[in-house]
Amino acid sequence: MIVDVAVPVAGLDEALSYAVPAALAARARPGVRVLVPVAGRRLIGVVVDVRAAPPARELKLVADVLDDDAVATEQQLALARFVAGYYGEPLGACARLVLPPDTDVVAEPRFALTERGEQARVFSAAHELSRVDLELLGAFAPGERKRERQLARTPARRARLRGLVERGLVERVADERLVGAVRFDEAVVPLDDGQALPPRAPALAAFDAWLRAFCAQAGRGATRAEADAAMPGARGKVAKLAALGRVRVERTVRAAARAAPAVPGKRPATALNDAQQAAADAVLAALAAKAPTAFLLEGVTGSGKTEVYLRALSAALAQGRGALLLVPEIALTPQLVGRVQAAVADPALVVVLHSGVSVADRRDALARLRAGSARVVVGARSALFAPVRELGLVVVDEEHDGSLKQDECPRYHARDVALWRAKHEGAVCVLGSATPSLESRHNATQGKLVTLELPLRHGAALPALSVIDLRARGQQKEARRRDRDNADEGPGVVLSGPLVEAMAGTLAAGQQVLLFLNKRGYASALFCEACGHVESCQSCSVSLTYHKRRHLLVCHQCDHERRAPSSCPACATEGMLLLGLGTERVESEVKARFPDARVARLDRDTARHKGNLERVLADVHAGQVDVLIGTQMVAKGHDFAGVQLVGVVLADVALSLPDFRAAERAFALLAQVAGRAGRSGTQGRVLVQTFQPEHAAVRFALTHDAKGFAAEELELRRALKYPPFSRAALVRVECADEDAAGALASSIAGKVKRAGAALPQGTWSVLGPAPCPLERLHGRSRWQVFVRAQTTAARAALVGWVRGDAAVRADLARAEARLVVDLDPVHLL
Repeated sequence: MIVDVAVPVAGLDEALSYAVPAALAARARPGVRVLVPVAGRRLIGVVVDVRAAPPARELKLVADVLDDDAVATEQQLALARFVAGYYGEPLGACARLVLPPDTDVVAEPRFALTERGEQARVFSAAHELSRVDLELLGAFAPGERKRERQLARTPARRARLRGLVERGLVERVADERLVGAVRFDEAVVPLDDGQALPPRAPALAAFDAWLRAFCAQAGRGATRAEADAAMPGARGKVAKLAALGRVRVERTVRAAARAAPAVPGKRPATALNDAQQAAADAVLAALAAKAPTAFLLEGVTGSGKTEVYLRALSAALAQGRGALLLVPEIALTPQLVGRVQAAVADPALVVVLHSGVSVADRRDALARLRAGSARVVVGARSALFAPVRELGLVVVDEEHDGSLKQDECPRYHARDVALWRAKHEGAVCVLGSATPSLESRHNATQGKLVTLELPLRHGAALPALSVIDLRARGQQKEARRRDRDNADEGPGVVLSGPLVEAMAGTLAAGQQVLLFLNKRGYASALFCEACGHVESCQSCSVSLTYHKRRHLLVCHQCDHERRAPSSCPACATEGMLLLGLGTERVESEVKARFPDARVARLDRDTARHKGNLERVLADVHAGQVDVLIGTQMVAKGHDFAGVQLVGVVLADVALSLPDFRAAERAFALLAQVAGRAGRSGTQGRVLVQTFQPEHAAVRFALTHDAKGFAAEELELRRALKYPPFSRAALVRVECADEDAAGALASSIAGKVKRAGAALPQGTWSVLGPAPCPLERLHGRSRWQVFVRAQTTAARAALVGWVRGDAAVRADLARAEARLVVDLDPVHLL
C-alpha cells in the first residue's frame, strides 16, 4: 500500500509518497495522522490519498499511524487542497488547518502491557518468547506506560515491539495530549491486594489511608484533581502506589466539552419587519431547495441581520444539517454564542472555535463535530475548517473586515474560502455587513452574489453624527502646550470640550458612553526635546509605545518590551516628552474628568487575561459600566443596549495610511462604531473628533451613506485598475541585510516586467519595488513588488513563475532571504 502524505515543510507544495508496512496497513486511510521520515527527521503529516499501485521507485516507510479513526474528513481534505491550489501555499501548511490543534507536537508512541502480556511474563515458555521479547515485557512496571525510545532504540527491537503488539501482549496507548480525540477523566481506585507499603514512607502511608477513606465514603475513585488538592505531590504518590499494585488508574471519556462562554443580557427574539422577513424568506427558500446560493446581506447597523442568521440556522438544523457562523474578532463570539444557544433546542449542539479557546477544548469540540453530537460552530476565521457534518449554512458576519484574512502562511481569506466551501458542499452562504467590501459589491453586480437589503434599523433611528473639527477649535495647540508642561496627568489633553459636555449629559441621564480609539497604550512615542531622540524598536522600524500602567515601552509589531528610561539614552537629558495617545491615556483622562464614573477598557492588553473579555462585556450589558473605552474590539457587532453616546477620539488614526484600502477601512470603522449608539429605541448620538473633516470617509459616514462612499471609491479603483478591477498579488522580500532585500526585490521586479512585456497588453502590471511602509519588522528589512493581473489565471501563472524560478530561489538562498507571496492582500503595510 502507498499513501500520499501532506507534511508541513516549508516550500513543499505537494504530498510525499510513502510505503505502508503490513502491520499498519489496516489503519492507514485518508484523514489519519502518520509519523513519517523527512530529511532525517520524523514529522507528523496527514494521509490525503491511499492507493495500491506498485511504486515506480523505492519509497520510505511510514513509521507509525497515530489515529485509529480519521481526524480529517474528505470535505476538509478537499478544502485544504483548494486553499493550497488557489493561494499557492504548501499543501502541508494548508492541511494543518483541518487537523486537531496539538498536531505539531512531535509524536512518540507509548505502550503498556496487556493482561495477556502480564501472563506471558510469568509463563514465557508457553508463549514462545525470545530473549528480546522477554526484555521488552520485563521493562514494564505494573500499570506503567513507556515511550518507544525507552523500549526500543534499534530497528530490530522496534520490529520485535511491533510483533508483541500484533500478538496482543503489548498495546499502543493513545496519548491524549496528541492523538486522543477527546480528553479523559482519571480516577484512582484502591485495590485490596498489592505489596506492603515501605516502612519508612509516612507521607505515602498517609496518602494511601486518605485515598481509601475517601473512596469508601464517595463510593467511587478519586480524581486526579481531588488527589492533588488533598495532598502535595499526589501525582508521584499515585505512581508509587500503582507500581506496588495498591491502586488502579481508570480512565473514562468525558461526555462533552465545557459549555461555550456566552454573554448574559441577550435580547429575546422579536418579530421580523418586512425587510427582515423578505431576506429570511430568500435564504430559507435556498435552504429548502438545497441550492448552494451565495447572498450578500447588506443591513445598516442595528437592522437585525443576526435575526436573519438565526432563522436560517434553525431551518438548517431542522433539515438535519450543520452550520458555520464566522466573525472576524474573538471579542464578537461571546455575544453571538449567547444568541445562537438561545435559538437552538439544545445548547450542547453549539461549539466555539478560535485561538482563545484552550487546546483541550478545541480538540473536544472537533471530536464532537466529527461524531455529530455538535452541529453548529461559532468562531473566528480558523473555525471555517471545522468538520461540520452535512453542512447546510455558512454565515460570515462583518464580511468586509480585514481580520478575516490570515497574515501568516497559509495566507487565505476566510470570506472567499467560505464561498468555495459552501458551493462545493451544497450549502447556502450568507455574507453580512453594514459596509460591504468593495469586492463583494462588485461580485453582486457581476451576478455572483444575490443582494438582500435591510435599509432600516429595527425599532430605532440611526444615530445622529456630527464632527468636532480639531483644527478650528485649536485643540492641537492646546494639547501640545499641555504636553510641554508635562500636564498629561490632568484633564483636557485628549477629549474636546464638546465631547466632555456630551459625556456629562449622557452620564447624568444614566446612560452609557463608548469612546473609540484604534490605538492602545498611553502614548505613541517617548521623545527627547533636547536632541530629538525617539525610543524605537531595534528590530522594527517603529517607535515604542509607552504603557503607563506597567511603565514599559512596547513594540506593537514584535511585542518587544523594555523599561521606560527616566532620562534620554542619547544625551542624558532628564524628562522625556510623551507624544501621541492611546486607549490607556483616554482611560486616564476619563477617570480624571469623571471620578465617579465606572470605567472599563477593552483592547488587546486587557483582553489577553483569561476571562476578562467576557467579564467586561457582561458588565457592559448589565449596566455596570458607565464609560467603555476600546479599540476596534468594541467597534463592530456588539449590541450594547445602554450606549447612547459614541465618541470617536481621533478618526485620523485610520485615514492616512499608505494603502489603497485605507479609505474603505476608515469608512467601515466609523460606520460600525457609530452603529453602537442608540440601539434601544432612542436615537443615539455620535461625535467624531478629527483634523480631516473633509475626508470622504468622514463625509459619507456623517450621513450613513455606504452606497455613496462605495460608488465614489469604486470609480477611483476602476481608474487606477486596483481591486476589484484586477487580481492583486503582493511579492515581498524579507532579509536581515537591507541592501540585499532591495537588490532581490529589484531583480524580481525586473524579471516580472520583462516577462509581462512579452504578453498581451494589460495581462499584468508591476508597481515597485519599494520599501514596505513598515520597512523593518522582526529584525528583517522588507521590500515589496505590487502586481495587478487582468485575470486570476494570469496571476496564477505569474505567481507560479516567481516561486518556481531557479535563479530567484538561488538568490534567496544565498542571501538567507525569505520570499512572501500574498494573493488578494488586504493591506500593503
